[in-house]
Amino acid sequence: MAMKGPGRTGGGFTMSGAATRSNSAQAMPPMLRQIFDPQRDAEGVPYHEQHDPQMYTSEALATREALCEHPAVVDALHRFAQLYRPDADGNVSRLEYARVHVAIVQALMGHHLRSEAQVREAIDEDWASDSAGQPELTPARLSDALFEMADLWCPGLDAEEYVSFLDALADRIAPGLAARRA
Repeated sequence: MAMKGPGRTGGGFTMSGAATRSNSAQAMPPMLRQIFDPQRDAEGVPYHEQHDPQMYTSEALATREALCEHPAVVDALHRFAQLYRPDADGNVSRLEYARVHVAIVQALMGHHLRSEAQVREAIDEDWASDSAGQPELTPARLSDALFEMADLWCPGLDAEEYVSFLDALADRIAPGLAARRA
């Protein structure tokens, strides 16, 4: 997976202790709690528009590349993917992607996207990138897309931080997704 340039946030924060799905909010390091804070961007550049050049050193790129295969990160990606309703072949349609992605966008950027049109635009941009022009996401492409999201939003280079981020985000959006299924 190629790592992209500007847009990567972070600065090397690492978390002590393991994050677990059942206590993701309590186990979340302070920098990750800040990601979900609605007042996060009250002043200054929005978090999702910041980037840290230190995340593009050859060492950081190698670490980030290795994280996508770390067993704990892979497991967290699989858990997060359970929020989607794939078709019989295990693929995710654009409509299903959008159903979950609306919740993701609202959880991470909701206070910046004031209109439905802005949310749709964010989803369209992400779908174009994540699907690479294909009509659906295979399980591998979905996993790559979810990893890229974690990689873009996590401020450090620690597997526990990626796991904590994915679990905390899933915990935040799952209730709304479940309510929409009923």
